[in-house]
Amino acid sequence: MKITEGTIFILLIFIGIALVPAPCMSDNTTIDEWMQDHTVKVNSTTTCKYEQGQLLIKEVYTGEELKERFGIEYFTKELKIPVDDKLLVEGKLLGMQEGEEKVFVTEKVTVLTSGDDPPHWWDEYKYPQWAWSKSGDIYEKEDPINLAWKNTTKDIAKSEILEEGWYDSGIWYHFYVYDPVYGWVNDDNVADDPFGIFGRYHARLWQMSDGNVVANAHHDSAIPHEADELEEAEEFVAGFFNESDDTEWNVYEDSYNLDNNVTTPYSDGWCTQIYFGSDATPPVVTITSPKNGSIVSTPNVTLTGYATDDVGVVSVCYAQCYEKICGGSCDYPSNASTNVSFNWTVGLQEGENIITVTAYDAANNSGNASVVVTCNYSEEVKANLSIDYKKREITIKGKSADSDKIDIAIIGPEGFTEVPLCFENGFAFYNSSVDTNNSWEIVIQFPEGVKEGSYIAAIYFPGKDNSYGASGYGGGALKDYLLSEYDIESLVGSTQEALSDILNELTAGAAGSDDLVDELLFNLEIGVPFDTGKPASPYPSIPGTHNGTITPNQTIIATKLYTYPCPGTGGHTEYARIWNKTWNATATWEGYAGDWKNITFDKTVVLLANKTYNYTIRTGSYPQIHHNTSLLTANGWINCTKFTDANGEIYNDWIPAIRLE
Repeated sequence: MKITEGTIFILLIFIGIALVPAPCMSDNTTIDEWMQDHTVKVNSTTTCKYEQGQLLIKEVYTGEELKERFGIEYFTKELKIPVDDKLLVEGKLLGMQEGEEKVFVTEKVTVLTSGDDPPHWWDEYKYPQWAWSKSGDIYEKEDPINLAWKNTTKDIAKSEILEEGWYDSGIWYHFYVYDPVYGWVNDDNVADDPFGIFGRYHARLWQMSDGNVVANAHHDSAIPHEADELEEAEEFVAGFFNESDDTEWNVYEDSYNLDNNVTTPYSDGWCTQIYFGSDATPPVVTITSPKNGSIVSTPNVTLTGYATDDVGVVSVCYAQCYEKICGGSCDYPSNASTNVSFNWTVGLQEGENIITVTAYDAANNSGNASVVVTCNYSEEVKANLSIDYKKREITIKGKSADSDKIDIAIIGPEGFTEVPLCFENGFAFYNSSVDTNNSWEIVIQFPEGVKEGSYIAAIYFPGKDNSYGASGYGGGALKDYLLSEYDIESLVGSTQEALSDILNELTAGAAGSDDLVDELLFNLEIGVPFDTGKPASPYPSIPGTHNGTITPNQTIIATKLYTYPCPGTGGHTEYARIWNKTWNATATWEGYAGDWKNITFDKTVVLLANKTYNYTIRTGSYPQIHHNTSLLTANGWINCTKFTDANGEIYNDWIPAIRLE
């Protein structure tokens, strides 16, 4: 729907001195790291004024970081909306008399970049993550991309929305996305109201060079004319393509993860994909473990891998078949994702087992992959592994009915890097005797500076003869056997897989050997504490419930939470919960006894770098408070989304002073 009435005036300007460009995105910089490098704290002043038949909305940024990073004194966004007298109530617009203004002042953290330093989203995602406003040659990150169309064009997608009575001419800021071929691309706007003085639904669309169309859908508030709905608007616009007579469109809600979640207004970070026509491409399944043709000596294996699909995988199932008798299980992701990992423990029958993994997408296409695993075990082998990060200990224990001893090889993610044989060099050996109950246990201390990543703990059972290999090596330790067959220098540089193969060939793989091998995979993540530190001014303080997010810039591993109390008080945390969509840990205070300033979680807290986690912390007495909406620490960001004090008052700039360790 077109409109021609009224005057449109939109101005975005920046005034300052010579531009100081931010560093460009390098090949090995992740998009999250790039965003952090371009984060700037500013003071924002928004003025809304009704005069001369127009509503003026003007936002001005100022601040030292703006000046230091970009050489700008201030950054201004301005929007003028013509006002029809029919919109006035008793001569007032939104409660404002002619000439009256409303001013909103706040501190704001935003992301800015220059035109020649765009975010390289295509290195990690299929679609751009964010829309950007523009002022001169400076771009500001604004709203998340939450819709994408495939097999169509922007004009066709737009025409479908216009059929719902929306307008494609009106008043709006112009936003941009960056395309690796086209450069910065201006938006094409549609809205259910051309001016939106009292709020409206609004969508911005962009045609990308790869043929995809992307959009941000949102609902605008009245004054100060900001997005106040994202997730609801995404569903509302997607619904235009999912009506009973829209047989040519296929809508896959929240089917692609762009990692662009927003707390207020809420957006879950998943993009809805809309296809013109049917999707006939099946998912692709990759099994990473066990290898096809594996021979194992344990009654079960860990089945791992992933399934990918252009639209999104809605379920992944496995079937384990032995002599034409099959069993299995299925996983159903809460949101269809283009890449779904799987990890199952699969029970085996002695002999040949065929394991098939099948993935289904939202269009009911299916793809599969299979491996054959032969189970050959003659003794009870039950090993398990646990890690205590605080003690820096790995405990491995199990059973052995035939062997009087066992050996364990620890193989690091980068293989054997240098002499000597030790944990930190990626190749180490340990051994244990088997007690009268057929049990054994080894506790391994892992040192400072050990590499993070995926390790193998390979357990070797020398069989009834208590000697490794077919030659009946004289009953010594496996390490000695290895070094009798290989010069240690020749093993330096060997990969994890190569070392595993060498040891298997010397033991269970040797002709006539009765040795057994059980390999366990485990991840080591050497975390650091997350510490907000003490604020310069911890007051005012009051008990209450803090809600917000933590986004570390490196892995955080903790078992307890410490609360900084105000001097002379008993400030503490009574309850804490940290969680995301798939995981959570809680801790509860046990009163003023012992180490009362700390509370212990019910499980080890592992926060991965550049991932966002939610927290709820309920405090008692008087904890120290950082009076900010967000706080950058040495190990990442912590944000406040809502603090409700003991009197029921609500704030958005109270962050408790805590340390996760």
